[in-house]
Amino acid sequence: MARLHRKLNIWIRQRRRVLQLLNISQKREVFHRALLSSGLVKRLATPRTEEEGERYMIMVQGESLSKTILQERR
Repeated sequence: MARLHRKLNIWIRQRRRVLQLLNISQKREVFHRALLSSGLVKRLATPRTEEEGERYMIMVQGESLSKTILQERR
């Protein structure tokens, strides 16, 4: 068990060294690939583009969504 623990620590240190050499977009790509390969996510949302335009808030009647969620949980 101790040998496995040492190997795991070596593996982690090696990965940290590699990550230190990457820029932020490369780190993000590595992270996204890890999420996909682990099965934690099935797909990643694509970032919004300028062409999609701005989003605007709409006014709705009734309780706020956050209050409704809290009430439902009780």
